[in-house]
Amino acid sequence: PPSEPPASTSGEPPDLDELYRSAVQAMAEGRPDDAIERLGRIADAVPGTALGGQAMMDTAETLLRAGRPLHARAAFLRYLDRHPAGTAREMARISVCRIEAGAGGGADAVPCYAAYLSEFPGGHFAAEARRATEAPAGEAGREER
Repeated sequence: PPSEPPASTSGEPPDLDELYRSAVQAMAEGRPDDAIERLGRIADAVPGTALGGQAMMDTAETLLRAGRPLHARAAFLRYLDRHPAGTAREMARISVCRIEAGAGGGADAVPCYAAYLSEFPGGHFAAEARRATEAPAGEAGREER
């Protein structure tokens, strides 16, 4: 496997562009743990910035693709907490809801979908969220015949 970009020993900040390229390469090569570690370094180096937010979202999505939905949920929630005006909030919020719906069934995700609608009443996923919050009790999870 390719070597990791060297950590800065001079006290200078890491070359974030190189670190991001390395993370993308790790993802492409099927090394999600390496990618997650590098993305975490970026998010930690520039918290509260657009680049830091993107690194957090990429971390969450990498975790999801790696089959670790509960870790991905925590990463999406971290983004929501640290980026109150972030441009990826809608995707982060709906991703949390979908993970919760998959983990515990539709009823467990209702508060999440309600929070989505509160923040994004006309959002791209509003119809999905309305269906999830308006399903009659007992109908959630019922199979069609």
